[in-house]
Amino acid sequence: LHVAGSRDKIVRPETSARLLQLCAEDNRTYHEHQGGHVVHSGSASLAVYEDWFARQHVGASGQLAQ
Repeated sequence: LHVAGSRDKIVRPETSARLLQLCAEDNRTYHEHQGGHVVHSGSASLAVYEDWFARQHVGASGQLAQ
């Protein structure tokens, strides 16, 4: 999961996007929010985080890991 703020002055979104290219294509998630260098907590961002974490807990059988 790569999250970038469009107004981030520390790590530019372009840098985060380049880093994403180093990850396996089948497990890439990139989310850009309108803030700066923070963990954004808007509803759209929270939905992305929740979806990503849920997918990390699905085992090889396709069932949620316990």
